[in-house]
Amino acid sequence: MSRNNFRREDDMTRLFVNKDVTALFFIQNHSSEMYDNFKFFCQENGFEEEETSAELFLEQRQEVFNDAFKEGNI
Repeated sequence: MSRNNFRREDDMTRLFVNKDVTALFFIQNHSSEMYDNFKFFCQENGFEEEETSAELFLEQRQEVFNDAFKEGNI
């Protein structure tokens, strides 16, 4: 692992895309910012920090990214 016990983003993304790690593992090892956002997402929605909520969190992040891209904000 690299600094702060988080792995390199490109390594984590490759592992996740290849389905070598779960959504929850990806979030917990990606960055402190992503993990903090996930914890807030769970608190706001009354979810436990588990695989299902991790998958929902990543789906929501992807939708926000896609919308911003379509609107030319990225």
